[in-house]
Amino acid sequence: FSSALSAFFFGLFAKESMVVIPALGLVMDLTWNRAGSWREKIRTNLGWYLGFAALFSVYLLIRFNAGFAPTMEMAREFDLSSRILLAFKLFTLYLGLAFYPAHLSLFRAVPIPQSFFEWQVISGAILLAGMVLWAWTLRKSHKDIAFGILWYLISLLPVLNLTLLNAPMMEHWLYLPMIGLALAFVSTVRIVAERTGEIRGAALGLIFLALLLSARTFTRNFEWRDPLKLFAENVARYPGSYSACRCR
Repeated sequence: FSSALSAFFFGLFAKESMVVIPALGLVMDLTWNRAGSWREKIRTNLGWYLGFAALFSVYLLIRFNAGFAPTMEMAREFDLSSRILLAFKLFTLYLGLAFYPAHLSLFRAVPIPQSFFEWQVISGAILLAGMVLWAWTLRKSHKDIAFGILWYLISLLPVLNLTLLNAPMMEHWLYLPMIGLALAFVSTVRIVAERTGEIRGAALGLIFLALLLSARTFTRNFEWRDPLKLFAENVARYPGSYSACRCR
């Protein structure tokens, strides 16, 4: 108990994405723990949740007293409706990047949508609703898929600009969400393979996909090895972006 809370607390100072760990723990408890109702499950581990909440409050107090602002781009302020539209758009872009990482960038300056009827906004709303419905439908029959989807959604939520983060789109913010998405994807492929009798073909397909992604990771490591070149590419791509120009 103390080790988990300590890892969470110190992890917050290393990477703010650790903030989703209590939510992931709650989802895992509700999804995998078969003992009792959801109220009993929460009551059993209430000490964990209170401990996470207390340590997160201490972290915020330390952060604010140290003078760290809650936003990344101070000049990028917009209302709630714009945040929601941008969140749907980012959801589409992140999901596309997860399945097609051919063109990568350290960060991306994403224009704020002006209407719900932009295709990336509409597709993001549909994809988000579909994944939530999919997780709810499979919550009892296929817990691994449901948990993987919820892992992806919860860990992606903080970087969709629904809060005061006001951040650009960063490719490395997909690292934690991809764990859940990979779990859901592989579990889905396994189920389809078992029902169609193509287990060997599915296994070979997953191996081939893993090799392709490994090769892309290998080449990307060479690009990250030279920070000057990496940041220069972003300056050239987004010359008017504050995040790009401050790195020159």
